[in-house]
Amino acid sequence: MKKKTIPYNFIFDHLGSLELVIKPMFGCYLIYAGNKMILFLRKRENEPMYNGIYVAASENYFDSLANDIGMNYQNDFFKNDKRRWLFIPERDERFEPSVLMACRLIIKKDKRIGREKL
Repeated sequence: MKKKTIPYNFIFDHLGSLELVIKPMFGCYLIYAGNKMILFLRKRENEPMYNGIYVAASENYFDSLANDIGMNYQNDFFKNDKRRWLFIPERDERFEPSVLMACRLIIKKDKRIGREKL
């Protein structure tokens, strides 16, 4: 059986100082730092328009976080989730710089990123 690899695993080089927990979920991966969800990684063949990295954003700070990361995508992948997820689509030419900015903010424990575990 082929072992699945975590997509976008370059992020771990930039989050290396954090103690992370990685949980598979629906063929994707939810990343926790401490007691907070911080990222959701999705790379699947079905519905590729949803492939990318989702940043768990605090509702009150979503717009400023989107501005700092350089992305303001929302889509209906999480349409039933009342919380906000900032979407960084892999198809966007700014994908990697935006993800790296999100990683820098996560390392700094930016209060705009992360939500308590479900």
